[in-house]
Amino acid sequence: MALRPSLDSRVQANEGVLYQELQGEAVLLNLATGGYFGLDPVGTRIWQLLLENGQLSKIVERIRA
Repeated sequence: MALRPSLDSRVQANEGVLYQELQGEAVLLNLATGGYFGLDPVGTRIWQLLLENGQLSKIVERIRA
């Protein structure tokens, strides 16, 4: 069973995921699976914060601010 993250959790992006920002939005490509995802501006900001720190409580703090 997969563990569920809490606000105390620290997460990081998979090294096999490419990230490119385009006009305030982002696209993610998982090289291992070929999965391709588009992020809206909010998702893009969350991804940026995840790359900066990874502490979920800090990401929530920054989004709420």
